[in-house]
Amino acid sequence: MQVTDIMTKNPACCTPDTNLQEVAMLMVEHDCGETPVVKDKKSMKLIGVITDRDITIRTVAEGKNPLEMTASFPAVMWYWLFFGLLQVTAGYTSTFVAQYGMQGYIY
Repeated sequence: MQVTDIMTKNPACCTPDTNLQEVAMLMVEHDCGETPVVKDKKSMKLIGVITDRDITIRTVAEGKNPLEMTASFPAVMWYWLFFGLLQVTAGYTSTFVAQYGMQGYIY
């Protein structure tokens, strides 16, 4: 099975100025725990990701009000990205993710 067989081709995304409530609502609506962060909706240039865990650890656990925050870096967004090739197998990808302790993989 190739990565292209299981990947989300047009995932929901947000920008750094999207408030965290909107990000969380996107995650609920699309049943996902990670949302790509793009520079702007016009260019759709990927600049980071935000996870439900990021929202919890970097806001709620630190006593911050997530309703007053956005998906910006370094407050919440994660910017270390690893890009993969579409031609690799899903098995290779899962091994790579596990080996490096990654939360996800962007194609």
